[in-house]
Amino acid sequence: MSTDHTSPLVRRGILRVRAADPAFQQLIRDAEILLATDVRNPRNSCVVYHEPRPHKNDRQDEKTAEVVAVPIDYETDDAEVLGELCKMLKGPAALIDDPRSISEGLRNAESVLASR
Repeated sequence: MSTDHTSPLVRRGILRVRAADPAFQQLIRDAEILLATDVRNPRNSCVVYHEPRPHKNDRQDEKTAEVVAVPIDYETDDAEVLGELCKMLKGPAALIDDPRSISEGLRNAESVLASR
């Protein structure tokens, strides 16, 4: 029985190869903010995951968040792979209702930003 749940009509992306790399997995684990970035237009990106940070008034305790931008080809299964990788490495808090929403966000960034 195959565990591949992607549609046979969707091409496999390069993110599948990167996802198997332990160094890339550690990069995702360490990230406090994950961005999916459109490979065709890097300025077009959407937040996939962010860790909640406590609000403090003491500016001395603040640190810069670890931000990782992951290139996504929305014409492949990269968005679904990133969604599954987030759930696997970040736990239930990283649950994405529909990983295809990453692709939708990259196609139409204005609608995603307006809905947040």
